[in-house]
Amino acid sequence: MTILISEGTKASILFGLISGSCDGTTYIALHKMLAANIIGDLLLIGLDWAKPHHHGMLGRLLAAPVFVFCVWLARLAAGKMRRHGLPAIRGMMLTVVVLLSVFMVLGLTLRPFPAQDSPNTLIVGMIGVAAMATLNVIARMWPVLTAHTTAMTGNSVRLMLDLAELILKERQKEPKLLHDSGRLGLTVLCFVAGGALAALVYVKAGLWCIVLPFVFAIWLTAQWPKEPERQT
Repeated sequence: MTILISEGTKASILFGLISGSCDGTTYIALHKMLAANIIGDLLLIGLDWAKPHHHGMLGRLLAAPVFVFCVWLARLAAGKMRRHGLPAIRGMMLTVVVLLSVFMVLGLTLRPFPAQDSPNTLIVGMIGVAAMATLNVIARMWPVLTAHTTAMTGNSVRLMLDLAELILKERQKEPKLLHDSGRLGLTVLCFVAGGALAALVYVKAGLWCIVLPFVFAIWLTAQWPKEPERQT
């Protein structure tokens, strides 16, 4: 029996795996730097400052400005592509694949990473941040997605609120609501699974966990429709 999985469900799964495995890799291998959820970097900076001898915070300090700049740049690029009649979202996904390939190759060739503020760590880390920033722009622009790859807490809250309102019968059991809630749950679960998988691969094979985000991005791109932005 063939099980048909909708396009939005596949995307929700793979977006969660990409961002989760990338965050897991950068946290484990690049001295607790988070590439996707940069608010976590700000929290870790605060924890570092609370220590008597704080050092090696440059990667986390740079992550937030680099991330927001790349979001702005990616959205401008996507807008320009659309104005010229090009498939903007697909173009952005190909950009993510390229960035993650560079992230992977440099990560495997520039190791080891002695500290968070070492040049090698900063180069590889910021490329990962740029890839996750671009991925988040896609998540905002693609109509079939309901979850955001950098807001897993917000995704979880939204999911729980939807479920509570359904139980209280404050909302109708609309097909769209049920589908959206299911995809939110899948994205959160796959984000966690991606991070756990990165940790497992790191334990068994070291920095080869850096290959995971690239593999998942290739998988998603291989199944990508030609014109996703025209879908409803």
